[in-house]
Amino acid sequence: MGEFLASLIPWGTGVILWVQSFRHPFFDALFLTATFLGEEEFYLIFLPFIYWCLNKQVGVGLTYITMLSHYLNSVVKLTFRLPRPSDPRLVLLRTETSPSFPSGHAQSAVANWGYLVTRFRHKMFSIVAVVLILLIAFSRIYVGVHFPQDVVGGLLIGLLLLVAYNWIVGTIEKRRFDLPLPIKLTLSAVVPLALLFAHPFDVDGTYPASSRPQPWARFWV
Repeated sequence: MGEFLASLIPWGTGVILWVQSFRHPFFDALFLTATFLGEEEFYLIFLPFIYWCLNKQVGVGLTYITMLSHYLNSVVKLTFRLPRPSDPRLVLLRTETSPSFPSGHAQSAVANWGYLVTRFRHKMFSIVAVVLILLIAFSRIYVGVHFPQDVVGGLLIGLLLLVAYNWIVGTIEKRRFDLPLPIKLTLSAVVPLALLFAHPFDVDGTYPASSRPQPWARFWV
C-alpha cells in the first residue's frame, strides 16, 4: 500500500497546484483558521471547555478519543513514512515535520466532531460539525501540507476509529461494566506502557521533531 500511495504523489501535487491556483487573501485567512481548529493548541482550549462548561461525561469521552486518534495517527504515519508535499511550485502556508499519510487534522476532525455529534444529537450542531470537518480537511490541501490521498485516508481512519470507539463505549454503558479498583490501577499502568513500547518511534529524530532519539528508540533500531 505504501508503494501505491507513493505513486499518487505526482497526481496529488497536481491537485494541490490546482487548488492553490484559486488562492486569495480571504481564502488564506479562512483555511489557516480552519487548520488551527485541528491543532493541539486548539484542543487544549476546546477539551476543558466541553468538560467544564457543557458536559463532564462528554468531555471525558472526547479526551479519550482525542488521545487515541493522535496515537493511531502517529503509528500509521511512522509505518508508511511518506514525504510531505515539496514541489517548489507549491505555496506552503504552514511548515510540518511529520510524515504525510494520513492527515492527522482530517482524522481528528472526524473522530472528535463526529463523537460530539453522536453525543449531543442536535440537527443544527450536526450540520455545523460536518461543515467544520470538511473545512479542516480541505484546509490541509489548500495550505500545501497534505496530498488529497492523505486527507481521504485521515477521514476514513477517523471514521473507523469513531465507529469502534462508540461501539466499545456503548457496550460498556449497556452492560454497566465496572472493574474493581486494583484492576483499574493495574490497567492504568499496563495499557499506557504497552502502547508506548508498541509505538514505532522515529530513531532518526524527524518525528517527533528532535535531534536526539528517544531513550526507548533502541527497541526499534
